[in-house]
Amino acid sequence: AVLNQTLQFKERRRADEEVRLSAKQWQDTFDAVSDSVWLLDPDNRILRCNKASASMFHLKAEEIVGRYCYEVVHGTAQPHPECPVPRMKKSGHREFTEFFLGDRCLMITADPLWGPDGSLTGIVHIASDITERKRLEKELAQAKDAQFRSLMELLPAKVFLKDRNSVYLSCNKNYARDLKISPEG
Repeated sequence: AVLNQTLQFKERRRADEEVRLSAKQWQDTFDAVSDSVWLLDPDNRILRCNKASASMFHLKAEEIVGRYCYEVVHGTAQPHPECPVPRMKKSGHREFTEFFLGDRCLMITADPLWGPDGSLTGIVHIASDITERKRLEKELAQAKDAQFRSLMELLPAKVFLKDRNSVYLSCNKNYARDLKISPEG
């Protein structure tokens, strides 16, 4: 009987150690993500957050957990009109939005967590700082526009641009010179 109890005790210690190591591995993985990741309850209250959350929102983890997501992100008492969480609750699948928070552009993603009975048990809320990506997209668009305008000016033909509603937008210098108008709309 004593030998059996000793074996049970050792097996229990080994199982406890495996659970502890598994929990630590999960927390280390959670904290390794550079985006802010929250686990929300179905009422939008933050249950867990990773280390990036504290950095992104300039708060300690203890100041984040227990609060509503919109309190932390927007400093409001209700969800932002563009919040993806209410849309995710309606659609039942991933929703996202992009918005500016101060001088940063964030992409907020909300994914549902479903229980065995099909009910919403939680929400994975991810906030990614996409400011640099947006800046580069804008630079690329400006470079493409400048390249297009340069090409348009090199054409010997008379060229003009209209939008989908046939509203005049611009033209090249050849067209403007002949019509005695400004090339820009």
